[in-house]
Amino acid sequence: MPTRALLRMRLKVRDAAERLGVSIDTYGRLERRTRVPRHISLACAALAYGLPPME
Repeated sequence: MPTRALLRMRLKVRDAAERLGVSIDTYGRLERRTRVPRHISLACAALAYGLPPME
Protein backbone atom coordinates (compact mmCIF):
# COMPACT_ATOMS: atom_id res chain seq x y z
CA MET A 1 0.00 0.00 0.00
CA PRO A 2 1.29 3.48 -0.73
CA THR A 3 0.38 4.60 2.75
CA ARG A 4 3.17 2.84 4.64
CA ALA A 5 6.09 4.42 2.82
CA LEU A 6 4.44 7.81 2.63
CA LEU A 7 3.32 7.76 6.27
CA ARG A 8 6.96 7.40 7.25
CA MET A 9 7.54 10.63 5.37
CA ARG A 10 4.65 12.26 7.28
CA LEU A 11 2.93 13.42 4.10
CA LYS A 12 -0.68 14.50 3.99
CA VAL A 13 -2.93 12.80 1.44
CA ARG A 14 -2.87 15.83 -0.87
CA ASP A 15 0.95 16.01 -0.76
CA ALA A 16 1.34 12.26 -1.27
CA ALA A 17 -0.99 12.31 -4.28
CA GLU A 18 0.83 15.27 -5.76
CA ARG A 19 4.26 13.68 -5.34
CA LEU A 20 3.02 10.47 -6.97
CA GLY A 21 1.46 12.43 -9.82
CA VAL A 22 -2.07 11.16 -9.23
CA SER A 23 -5.32 12.83 -8.19
CA ILE A 24 -6.52 12.75 -4.60
CA ASP A 25 -9.37 10.46 -5.70
CA THR A 26 -6.95 8.04 -7.33
CA TYR A 27 -4.73 8.06 -4.26
CA GLY A 28 -7.77 7.29 -2.09
CA ARG A 29 -8.66 4.34 -4.32
CA LEU A 30 -5.08 3.07 -4.07
CA GLU A 31 -5.21 3.24 -0.27
CA ARG A 32 -8.36 1.11 -0.20
CA ARG A 33 -6.89 -1.65 -2.38
CA THR A 34 -5.12 -4.65 -0.93
CA ARG A 35 -2.85 -4.89 -3.97
CA VAL A 36 -1.28 -1.82 -5.50
CA PRO A 37 0.17 -1.77 -9.03
CA ARG A 38 3.91 -2.38 -9.02
CA HIS A 39 4.75 0.97 -10.62
CA ILE A 40 2.95 2.80 -7.78
CA SER A 41 4.80 0.73 -5.16
CA LEU A 42 8.11 1.54 -6.83
CA ALA A 43 7.24 5.24 -6.97
CA CYS A 44 6.40 5.22 -3.24
CA ALA A 45 9.69 3.51 -2.43
CA ALA A 46 11.59 6.04 -4.55
CA LEU A 47 9.92 8.91 -2.72
CA ALA A 48 10.61 7.32 0.66
CA TYR A 49 14.30 7.01 -0.20
CA GLY A 50 14.50 10.55 -1.52
CA LEU A 51 15.17 9.74 -5.17
CA PRO A 52 14.52 12.63 -7.57
CA PRO A 53 11.62 12.45 -10.06
CA MET A 54 12.32 10.90 -13.46
CA GLU A 55 12.43 13.28 -16.39
